[in-house]
Amino acid sequence: MQHPTDPIVVHGPTGYTGQLTCRELVRWGCPIRLVGRRPDALAELAGLLPTDAVEVVVAAADDVPALVDACAGAHVMVNCAGPYMEVGDGPAQAAVASGTHYIDCTGEQDFMRLLHRRLDAAARQAGVVVLPAMGFDYAPGDLLCSLLAGGLDQVDEFIVAYRTEGFSPSLGTLRSAARVLGAGGVRRVEGTLQPLSMHPRAHRFIGDRQDSVVVPYPSGEALTVPGHTGARTVTSLLAAPMPGLLPGPARRLAARALPGVMRAAGGPLGLALGAGSRMLPAGPSDGDREAAVGIVEAVGLDLDGRSVAGRITIHDVYGTTARLLVAAARLLESDGGGGASGVCAPAQVVAAGSFLERPELREHVEVELGLAAPPMPAR
Repeated sequence: MQHPTDPIVVHGPTGYTGQLTCRELVRWGCPIRLVGRRPDALAELAGLLPTDAVEVVVAAADDVPALVDACAGAHVMVNCAGPYMEVGDGPAQAAVASGTHYIDCTGEQDFMRLLHRRLDAAARQAGVVVLPAMGFDYAPGDLLCSLLAGGLDQVDEFIVAYRTEGFSPSLGTLRSAARVLGAGGVRRVEGTLQPLSMHPRAHRFIGDRQDSVVVPYPSGEALTVPGHTGARTVTSLLAAPMPGLLPGPARRLAARALPGVMRAAGGPLGLALGAGSRMLPAGPSDGDREAAVGIVEAVGLDLDGRSVAGRITIHDVYGTTARLLVAAARLLESDGGGGASGVCAPAQVVAAGSFLERPELREHVEVELGLAAPPMPAR
């Protein structure tokens, strides 16, 4: 059922991604309820948005009763405030308690696991969808695996690889990345979650003639993809751009140093990064943001070793994270999740092919299927 006059709650709207999300909601004519802890910042943002269909509610991220009240009369909350392990739990709890669908753009695997432990049963009982990681990480990878799974008789493994071109992180991304890299994570191996080793390795991206240095990454696909594809092993890889720019010997030295740098990101280095990020701009300029490209590739393997491969190219990474959030919010607003409930993967809530062709996304998302798989390491 459509509720065209009901507001979409945006928690954390004054941050970099939050503001982009609000602008995108206004573009599609959606009423907005801005929710956050700073009344002056909320009022300033409300005055800048080119719409009269905006409300302001002051509620801190740890004030669950106030957040429940902020959801009154709404059907969807979009949570843009992170790091999510620090401030994401309260908004998610409030959404479920109020019977409101919940969406976020976390890149924090441990927060995704936390949501499943704490809220899956309650969300199912309430009949609402909890949909984390609906941004560049990790919706495109999850949806791409869903599309590719149809080309295999019995999916056994997916390898998902990320790289970016011209990407400058926002302040919020830097803070979240510091704790993600320091916290470690898990990967899916033969049906079980196992501790992830972030030791650099070589990987051939689709169409490349040379290997790139990549790092196994604690991503969302290890949690989400098996539930809708049946894959028993899921590995996500992140290109390490700086080592790839160095000459051979220096590249090998930098690659060996990466695990120590990443472990340090959870300690003093992470604290310094978080503190230093407060002196940086909130995010890239509009021109730099629009020029950034994100590439997500996936290779699927079945039990007989047959492979399928595809790629999703995202133009304007942050802007398209906002578009993904808005597209999902509008879809949940109109169809209530199509009968889905609980903590869900993107592909359990949306039909991958038609969703990626939605008007919010089609000018910024390119999907390529049926590509030739690059050489894979021996299994």
